[in-house]
Amino acid sequence: MKKQSVKQSTLFYIIQKIVFISIICGVIIIPAVHRMNGLKTYIASSHRELDDQFTRIKLLKKSLQELNDVQNTTENFKKASIQKGSELEIIKIFENLAQKHQIQQNLSVSSYETQKNPKAKPEISPYYYTFTFANTGEYINQMQYLEDIEHLSFYPIIDAITLNKKSLKNTTSTLSFFQFEALIYATEK
Repeated sequence: MKKQSVKQSTLFYIIQKIVFISIICGVIIIPAVHRMNGLKTYIASSHRELDDQFTRIKLLKKSLQELNDVQNTTENFKKASIQKGSELEIIKIFENLAQKHQIQQNLSVSSYETQKNPKAKPEISPYYYTFTFANTGEYINQMQYLEDIEHLSFYPIIDAITLNKKSLKNTTSTLSFFQFEALIYATEK
């Protein structure tokens, strides 16, 4: 057998090492890199899912906190409004206040749906009543009457009040004529 030259033996050694390294790369390193890329993708998708869950939980907590506020607002609205169909009771309340303050009162009431009136706000309630007042009495009594209206359990919205005064003959008294409309929202029974 022929002795191999140093050059051939070095070349054979290098080829042997390249084949060995290629086998190791093909069997161990490349699959490991693929597994690491798969893990990287899995970790990224898990991170996105956790972020989405965290965002949903955060929004849910916020919604639950706002739910309490909405419930409080709803309760306050129910206290500030009247029930649909209870206008006779409200008229009696206004008439009793007028008698208490010695005021002559002409009162009319109309019920409406809020979508039909630009002044009313349908997002508050679908129904409301308009009470039209024409009151005659002494000025101080009229002011006390209005103050008592402010302290009622429901909330009448008064945009403007028209005031006229008239002095009575042979007395120091002055009669005041107040005219105004009060809008009161109504809820279903």
